[in-house]
Amino acid sequence: MTLNDNLPSLMPVVIDQTVWQSAVDYPDDPALMEERLSNLLLSVLLTLRTAGTVRETLTFTLYCLPPQGDMATPIALSLRLIRAQHHVLVSPAPFA
Repeated sequence: MTLNDNLPSLMPVVIDQTVWQSAVDYPDDPALMEERLSNLLLSVLLTLRTAGTVRETLTFTLYCLPPQGDMATPIALSLRLIRAQHHVLVSPAPFA
């Protein structure tokens, strides 16, 4: 990955509040929020790199521990990326 690959890694990422609460927020241990945010951003970057530059809307799945409840069982979050002109939006994927 170089800085000249259409610069997707330098675009601002806007995270929907629902995604933030499910994938990043961790009330029981706020120190883990940085790791959870890093995991989400890495997944966004890898999804963008894998999909190429043609598609504007992408759907992917993020596996993470739930923000509350059974910490032994990861949850699967179906997420959607929308490439806008100057940012990337991460939101819940619509149900099929």
